[in-house]
Amino acid sequence: MPTISVVMPVYNDERFVGAAIESILAQNFQDFEFIVVNDGSTDDTGDVLGKFIDPRLIIINQTNHGIVRALNVAISMAKGEYIARMDSDDVSRRDRFRKQVEFLDSKPEYGLVGSPCEIVHEDGTHMAHFSVPQRDEAIRRSMIWRNPFVHSSIMVRKSVLDIVGGYKKTYDSIGHDYDLWWRILSVTKGANLGEELLTRTHRSKSTFRIRKYIHYQFMWKILFDAFRKGYAPRMIMAASLGRTACYYAAHRLLWGFKIILSNKVS
Repeated sequence: MPTISVVMPVYNDERFVGAAIESILAQNFQDFEFIVVNDGSTDDTGDVLGKFIDPRLIIINQTNHGIVRALNVAISMAKGEYIARMDSDDVSRRDRFRKQVEFLDSKPEYGLVGSPCEIVHEDGTHMAHFSVPQRDEAIRRSMIWRNPFVHSSIMVRKSVLDIVGGYKKTYDSIGHDYDLWWRILSVTKGANLGEELLTRTHRSKSTFRIRKYIHYQFMWKILFDAFRKGYAPRMIMAASLGRTACYYAAHRLLWGFKIILSNKVS
C-alpha cells in the first residue's frame, strides 16, 4: 500500500495540468499513488493526461459531475494512509510530501497539515505570498473569520476522512473545503507548516473573484451549520455570522451596481 494517495480533479485545464502532474511525479518522497479524475473535459486535457506514463498514475475519465463528486470518487479509490490534495493549475514544491509525511508521522494527534503558498499570475509572474496561521489554536480562531488552509496544499489522514465523511455535495461550487475543515477539526488537530510548499495560479475569471457575494453566501451557510453543531463558542460564532451577513449584503449591492452601470454603458 502506498503511504500517500494524491487526489486531483481536472476540468478543461489543458494549459496547466501538465505542470501540475510533473510537480507531483518529481517529488523526492516517491511512495504514492496519483489519482487524477478527468471530470468530463471538452478541451485537450485528455490528450495531455495521455502523454504521462507512470505506474503510480491512475486516470479516471467520467462525465462532468462537479469537483465534489470527482474528489469523493478519487478518495473512495485511495489506498494510502494519507490523502494529499492537488489542483490541476498548481505546482507542488519538490519536498512537499516529504515534509508533510514527516510531520504527520511524528505527531499522531494531528490529522491535517497544510502550508502557505506563493501566488502567481497565469503567465507565471510572481503576484503575492499567501500566509496562513500555523498552530492549531490559531487555526481554530481564524476559522471564525476566514479559511485558514490552502486547499491544494493539504495532507490529511485517510482515517480522519473516513470518520467525517469526505466532501459534501451541498457545497459543490464554493465552500466544500471550508466545510470539511470544520468537520475535521471537530475530531483532530490541524496545522500549517511554516514554509511555502505550493505555488497557486491566480485565475482572473473565476466565479469566486467576479461574484464575491456568492463566497459570503456560502460561508454564512457553513458558519451557521458549524454554529448549530457547537464547533465554536456561541458568542464568537454569532458575531462572525453577523459580520459575514454584512459582507454578503455589501458585495451583493456592489454587484448590482456593476450590472446597472454595465447596462448603461452598453
